[in-house]
Amino acid sequence: MPVPCGLFLSGLAKVFGDLAGWWREGSAMRSQIAVDALRKEMLGGSATSLFEWLYPHTTLFFIMGFGALILELGAPLVLLHKRLIVAWVVLTLSMHWGIYLIMGIDFPYHTSGLIFLSFFELEKAWSYVLPPKKLLYS
Repeated sequence: MPVPCGLFLSGLAKVFGDLAGWWREGSAMRSQIAVDALRKEMLGGSATSLFEWLYPHTTLFFIMGFGALILELGAPLVLLHKRLIVAWVVLTLSMHWGIYLIMGIDFPYHTSGLIFLSFFELEKAWSYVLPPKKLLYS
């Protein structure tokens, strides 16, 4: 599954990168989002109003940064335990919606949920929607 592997590698890059300690305490996330907002302001765009409200609240950045690390580093566990799938998908979907709302960066497949469909047995769900087939010969 490419989604958990990609997120896991992203988590490893955060843990073993130059800003490892800063990611755990949330200040790396805060500075990354601030740089993105500043870049948008300098290039004629604007930062989101949610970012402007959120920036002074360092505790929220700690929660978001630590949560992102847990989701990313815990991604391989989803492949081992089916019970974790729904919770992980909902939290990861929420993380990508948060990125969109705070930074204005759109991940169309992530925010629509399409990228997560491979985690579910859709043929079982589809069988509940369609009426049962009638046999021509019995």
